[in-house]
Amino acid sequence: MRPLMSYFLAYYLRSYRYLFPVCAYVGFILFVYSIVPNPVMDSYALSAMLLFLVSAWISYGFVDLEHESQRFVTAGRSGSAARYYGAKYLVMLGIGAALGMLAVAYPVAFDKFDRLPSFGEAAAAALGHLVLASLGITCALWFSEKVVASRTTAFFGLMLVLAVSCGGKGLGEQLPEGVRGVLWLIPPVSRVTEILFRYDEISHAWTAFVLLLASFYSGILLLAFIRVSRTKLF
Repeated sequence: MRPLMSYFLAYYLRSYRYLFPVCAYVGFILFVYSIVPNPVMDSYALSAMLLFLVSAWISYGFVDLEHESQRFVTAGRSGSAARYYGAKYLVMLGIGAALGMLAVAYPVAFDKFDRLPSFGEAAAAALGHLVLASLGITCALWFSEKVVASRTTAFFGLMLVLAVSCGGKGLGEQLPEGVRGVLWLIPPVSRVTEILFRYDEISHAWTAFVLLLASFYSGILLLAFIRVSRTKLF
């Protein structure tokens, strides 16, 4: 798996497709913290939500990066769709984790907050960034050219999913009480950002539940995508 991951990372770096999303996220972090002081958990919630969007951007540009003929060779050497897409997912998650680490550590290291975050706050923020990075990656996988042939349809479909995911809480407030349960089917982005915004008001048990829910949701998306891709890899 490691050689396959190294190949995908090198291939991606040579494409320069990482420049726009990575620079956009780093630029956002530098801009937000250019004025001090900043509230701790509110800032983390905002950077975590943006990481969800940037990770989806990275995934959308990465998953179909190889040329069709090169994909055939790589997939054949990888041995299975699970190894092929699993390696791609881990590379993208590594990039997302690095960006999340930057978002969590930078304001602490350069004294950008109005106070130092506690260990629990920093841990919740780090996990929140990681699960939202994973969620952004796995959502975008479903809009690869192997699943949605039309690039126009894929792009606007992904934009719709991202918008609904980020605005889930606001959307729920507009729905009748009896149908709000359907919101549990939406990627739980707004639920993760809410536990960061309201960290002091929410129990640790609920925080852990929401983070596990987002991880489970992301895992289901990834496994289902790999299952579907077994018949469409070539």
